[in-house]
Amino acid sequence: MTTLKKTLLLILLVLILGGVFWVYTQQKVVEPNLKSQPQPIENTALKEAINQCGDITERAAAHLVAVVEFQKLEIIGRKARVFKMCMQDHDYIENKDWLNYSQAMAEKTVIANDVSLNEALENLRRADMVIAKGEKDKPVYWVKKEKI
Repeated sequence: MTTLKKTLLLILLVLILGGVFWVYTQQKVVEPNLKSQPQPIENTALKEAINQCGDITERAAAHLVAVVEFQKLEIIGRKARVFKMCMQDHDYIENKDWLNYSQAMAEKTVIANDVSLNEALENLRRADMVIAKGEKDKPVYWVKKEKI
């Protein structure tokens, strides 16, 4: 290889590396604008209580093994009962606003799924009791018990 070819190859290599470096330094990191989007307020004490009670619930039912369908329902019921008791120990009770909101939802579920009103409401209860924040039109399940 002649000296001219080596020089041209070296210049070409330097230009390619320079181009890669220029493209790399021109990239911008786009961060979301958090101020423009309203963030729902999350109750951190409620979230912590839910996490603790979730752990207790799992440990309370960890040794149970379901062989038949009925036993699966028993385990689900036991977990829900332990969770409710734990949350009551943390001074939380069921939100009356949530109950009023969920009554209408349960009535729609009764018609659509051909289940009893109590079953529909209990399914909603079990789903919502582990969520720490409400939505814009749906209230949170747990509220702090008022001290007398």
